[in-house]
Amino acid sequence: MGSITKFIPKVMPYFGILLTLLVVGSLLFLHLSEADVPQEGEWAVPPKVQVCPSAPEWASKADIEKSLAYWEELGFAVSGMEAGLCSDMCTTVGESGEARVVVCNPGYISITLADGAMDIEHLGLTVHPNEGDIPWATILLPSEVSQDPTEDHEEMLPVDAEELVLTHELGHAFGLGHAKTEIIPGLIGRPSGHIMNPSIYKTGWDAEGIE
Repeated sequence: MGSITKFIPKVMPYFGILLTLLVVGSLLFLHLSEADVPQEGEWAVPPKVQVCPSAPEWASKADIEKSLAYWEELGFAVSGMEAGLCSDMCTTVGESGEARVVVCNPGYISITLADGAMDIEHLGLTVHPNEGDIPWATILLPSEVSQDPTEDHEEMLPVDAEELVLTHELGHAFGLGHAKTEIIPGLIGRPSGHIMNPSIYKTGWDAEGIE
Protein backbone atom coordinates (compact mmCIF):
# COMPACT_ATOMS: atom_id res chain seq x y z
CA MET A 1 0.00 0.00 0.00
CA GLY A 2 2.81 2.36 0.88
CA SER A 3 4.50 1.87 -2.48
CA ILE A 4 1.28 2.80 -4.28
CA THR A 5 0.87 6.04 -2.34
CA LYS A 6 4.46 6.97 -3.21
CA PHE A 7 3.90 6.09 -6.89
CA ILE A 8 0.77 8.23 -7.41
CA PRO A 9 2.42 11.65 -6.77
CA LYS A 10 5.16 10.74 -9.22
CA VAL A 11 2.79 9.96 -12.11
CA MET A 12 0.28 12.77 -11.50
CA PRO A 13 2.32 15.46 -13.37
CA TYR A 14 2.58 13.17 -16.40
CA PHE A 15 -1.15 12.48 -16.25
CA GLY A 16 -1.83 16.21 -16.31
CA ILE A 17 0.43 16.69 -19.32
CA LEU A 18 -1.26 13.80 -21.14
CA LEU A 19 -4.71 15.21 -20.42
CA THR A 20 -3.66 18.65 -21.68
CA LEU A 21 -2.27 17.18 -24.91
CA LEU A 22 -5.47 15.21 -25.42
CA VAL A 23 -7.67 18.29 -25.00
CA VAL A 24 -5.49 20.49 -27.22
CA GLY A 25 -5.25 17.75 -29.85
CA SER A 26 -9.03 17.36 -29.90
CA LEU A 27 -9.53 21.11 -30.34
CA LEU A 28 -6.99 21.20 -33.16
CA PHE A 29 -8.70 18.23 -34.80
CA LEU A 30 -12.05 20.02 -34.74
CA HIS A 31 -10.51 23.24 -36.01
CA LEU A 32 -8.41 21.78 -38.81
CA SER A 33 -10.76 19.07 -40.08
CA GLU A 34 -12.50 21.26 -42.64
CA ALA A 35 -14.77 19.74 -45.24
CA ASP A 36 -13.80 19.84 -48.89
CA VAL A 37 -16.48 19.51 -51.57
CA PRO A 38 -15.04 19.16 -55.09
CA GLN A 39 -16.69 21.00 -57.98
CA GLU A 40 -16.64 18.30 -60.68
CA GLY A 41 -18.45 20.30 -63.34
CA GLU A 42 -20.30 23.58 -63.90
CA TRP A 43 -23.17 24.92 -65.96
CA ALA A 44 -22.23 27.58 -68.51
CA VAL A 45 -25.64 29.20 -67.90
CA PRO A 46 -28.16 28.49 -65.11
CA PRO A 47 -30.16 25.38 -66.05
CA LYS A 48 -33.90 24.85 -65.92
CA VAL A 49 -35.49 22.05 -63.91
CA GLN A 50 -37.63 19.59 -65.84
CA VAL A 51 -40.05 17.46 -63.81
CA CYS A 52 -40.82 14.33 -65.80
CA PRO A 53 -44.30 12.72 -65.65
CA SER A 54 -42.74 9.67 -63.95
CA ALA A 55 -41.16 11.71 -61.12
CA PRO A 56 -42.21 10.24 -57.74
CA GLU A 57 -44.98 11.96 -55.78
CA TRP A 58 -42.66 12.78 -52.88
CA ALA A 59 -40.60 15.00 -55.24
CA SER A 60 -43.39 17.50 -55.84
CA LYS A 61 -43.02 21.02 -57.24
CA ALA A 62 -43.15 22.46 -53.71
CA ASP A 63 -40.51 19.98 -52.48
CA ILE A 64 -38.20 20.80 -55.38
CA GLU A 65 -38.64 24.56 -54.85
CA LYS A 66 -37.69 24.15 -51.19
CA SER A 67 -34.51 22.25 -52.09
CA LEU A 68 -33.66 24.77 -54.80
CA ALA A 69 -33.99 27.59 -52.26
CA TYR A 70 -31.31 25.87 -50.15
CA TRP A 71 -28.90 25.88 -53.10
CA GLU A 72 -29.80 29.38 -54.20
CA GLU A 73 -28.57 30.71 -50.85
CA LEU A 74 -25.24 29.03 -51.64
CA GLY A 75 -25.00 30.62 -55.07
CA PHE A 76 -26.48 27.85 -57.25
CA ALA A 77 -29.52 29.06 -59.16
CA VAL A 78 -31.81 27.77 -61.88
CA SER A 79 -33.63 29.78 -64.54
CA GLY A 80 -37.02 28.14 -64.06
CA MET A 81 -38.94 24.89 -63.56
CA GLU A 82 -41.47 23.18 -65.76
CA ALA A 83 -43.15 19.85 -66.41
CA GLY A 84 -41.88 18.06 -69.49
CA LEU A 85 -42.30 14.91 -71.56
CA CYS A 86 -38.64 13.96 -71.04
CA SER A 87 -38.34 12.26 -74.43
CA ASP A 88 -34.66 12.93 -75.18
CA MET A 89 -32.55 9.95 -74.13
CA CYS A 90 -28.80 9.37 -73.87
CA THR A 91 -26.66 6.33 -73.11
CA THR A 92 -24.18 6.89 -70.29
CA VAL A 93 -21.65 4.68 -68.56
CA GLY A 94 -21.91 4.27 -64.79
CA GLU A 95 -19.11 4.08 -62.23
CA SER A 96 -19.11 0.28 -62.52
CA GLY A 97 -18.87 0.43 -66.31
CA GLU A 98 -22.49 -0.50 -66.95
CA ALA A 99 -24.48 1.23 -69.70
CA ARG A 100 -27.53 3.21 -68.62
CA VAL A 101 -30.08 5.00 -70.79
CA VAL A 102 -31.33 8.18 -69.13
CA VAL A 103 -33.24 11.34 -69.93
CA CYS A 104 -30.87 14.04 -71.23
CA ASN A 105 -32.64 17.25 -72.13
CA PRO A 106 -29.92 19.84 -72.98
CA GLY A 107 -29.96 22.79 -70.58
CA TYR A 108 -32.13 20.99 -68.04
CA ILE A 109 -31.85 19.16 -64.75
CA SER A 110 -34.40 16.41 -65.35
CA ILE A 111 -36.04 14.68 -62.39
CA THR A 112 -37.48 11.25 -63.12
CA LEU A 113 -38.19 7.81 -61.68
CA ALA A 114 -35.29 5.39 -61.27
CA ASP A 115 -35.37 2.41 -63.63
CA GLY A 116 -34.49 -0.07 -60.88
CA ALA A 117 -33.84 -0.58 -57.18
CA MET A 118 -31.75 2.09 -55.46
CA ASP A 119 -28.83 1.57 -53.12
CA ILE A 120 -30.20 1.97 -49.57
CA GLU A 121 -27.17 4.10 -48.67
CA HIS A 122 -28.04 6.72 -51.28
CA LEU A 123 -31.69 6.51 -52.35
CA GLY A 124 -30.96 8.63 -55.39
CA LEU A 125 -28.62 8.89 -58.35
CA THR A 126 -27.57 11.86 -60.47
CA VAL A 127 -26.05 11.42 -63.91
CA HIS A 128 -24.31 14.06 -66.01
CA PRO A 129 -21.26 14.12 -68.31
CA ASN A 130 -18.19 14.37 -66.07
CA GLU A 131 -15.78 17.31 -65.95
CA GLY A 132 -16.05 20.73 -67.59
CA ASP A 133 -19.31 22.33 -68.65
CA ILE A 134 -22.45 20.37 -67.79
CA PRO A 135 -24.81 20.20 -70.81
CA TRP A 136 -27.54 18.28 -68.98
CA ALA A 137 -28.13 16.38 -65.71
CA THR A 138 -30.63 13.73 -64.70
CA ILE A 139 -31.76 12.89 -61.17
CA LEU A 140 -33.11 9.34 -60.74
CA LEU A 141 -35.30 8.82 -57.66
CA PRO A 142 -37.08 5.75 -56.23
CA SER A 143 -40.87 5.62 -56.02
CA GLU A 144 -40.71 6.04 -52.24
CA VAL A 145 -38.29 6.67 -49.40
CA SER A 146 -39.21 4.24 -46.65
CA GLN A 147 -38.66 5.17 -43.00
CA ASP A 148 -38.58 1.50 -41.95
CA PRO A 149 -35.25 -0.17 -41.06
CA THR A 150 -33.88 -2.55 -43.70
CA GLU A 151 -31.82 -5.72 -43.62
CA ASP A 152 -28.72 -3.62 -44.26
CA HIS A 153 -29.42 -0.95 -41.65
CA GLU A 154 -31.11 -1.37 -38.30
CA GLU A 155 -31.36 2.39 -37.73
CA MET A 156 -34.19 4.51 -39.07
CA LEU A 157 -33.70 6.99 -41.87
CA PRO A 158 -33.71 10.68 -40.90
CA VAL A 159 -37.23 12.07 -40.52
CA ASP A 160 -36.43 14.53 -43.33
CA ALA A 161 -34.85 11.86 -45.55
CA GLU A 162 -36.91 12.74 -48.63
CA GLU A 163 -35.89 16.40 -48.48
CA LEU A 164 -32.26 15.46 -47.82
CA VAL A 165 -32.15 13.03 -50.77
CA LEU A 166 -33.65 15.56 -53.17
CA THR A 167 -31.36 18.38 -51.98
CA HIS A 168 -28.28 16.12 -52.05
CA GLU A 169 -28.97 14.99 -55.61
CA LEU A 170 -29.54 18.57 -56.76
CA GLY A 171 -26.07 19.29 -55.38
CA HIS A 172 -24.68 16.64 -57.73
CA ALA A 173 -26.74 18.12 -60.58
CA PHE A 174 -25.00 21.45 -59.93
CA GLY A 175 -21.67 19.64 -60.34
CA LEU A 176 -20.71 18.98 -56.71
CA GLY A 177 -19.00 15.77 -55.62
CA HIS A 178 -19.19 14.08 -52.23
CA ALA A 179 -17.78 15.91 -49.22
CA LYS A 180 -14.57 14.70 -47.63
CA THR A 181 -12.51 15.85 -44.68
CA GLU A 182 -8.76 16.17 -44.94
CA ILE A 183 -6.86 16.73 -41.68
CA ILE A 184 -3.46 15.52 -42.87
CA PRO A 185 -2.80 14.87 -46.59
CA GLY A 186 -3.91 11.33 -47.26
CA LEU A 187 -6.07 11.09 -44.11
CA ILE A 188 -9.59 11.49 -45.41
CA GLY A 189 -12.97 10.82 -43.83
CA ARG A 190 -16.57 11.75 -44.55
CA PRO A 191 -17.96 14.62 -42.45
CA SER A 192 -21.16 13.46 -40.76
CA GLY A 193 -24.09 15.84 -41.03
CA HIS A 194 -22.95 17.32 -44.37
CA ILE A 195 -25.45 17.73 -47.21
CA MET A 196 -22.99 16.04 -49.60
CA ASN A 197 -22.16 13.08 -47.34
CA PRO A 198 -22.65 9.97 -49.53
CA SER A 199 -24.69 8.04 -46.93
CA ILE A 200 -28.29 9.09 -46.27
CA TYR A 201 -27.79 7.92 -42.67
CA LYS A 202 -25.09 10.57 -42.20
CA THR A 203 -26.43 13.34 -44.43
CA GLY A 204 -27.44 16.64 -42.82
CA TRP A 205 -27.80 20.32 -43.62
CA ASP A 206 -24.17 21.42 -43.10
CA ALA A 207 -22.74 23.09 -46.23
CA GLU A 208 -19.14 23.68 -45.13
CA GLY A 209 -16.64 23.68 -47.99
CA ILE A 210 -19.18 24.51 -50.71
CA GLU A 211 -18.19 27.59 -52.70
